[in-house]
Amino acid sequence: MYLVIKEHLSLREAFIEIDKIRPFISPNLGFWTQMIEYENKLRGEASVKILAEEKVPIPDVYLYKNMIES
Repeated sequence: MYLVIKEHLSLREAFIEIDKIRPFISPNLGFWTQMIEYENKLRGEASVKILAEEKVPIPDVYLYKNMIES
């Protein structure tokens, strides 16, 4: 959340930047939910959505990450 608060990155941008340095990170769904709620309060909208239609709910940034790696 430091990058979101202090560097004014969106949650999506912050995840992508951190993932470049530590690609094995994988916050659990509860933590994602808290970060999304906080970003929503901070900015009035969230840059990451939870995809509930998947077999297991996942943040949409994981799909972006898979597209980049493919």
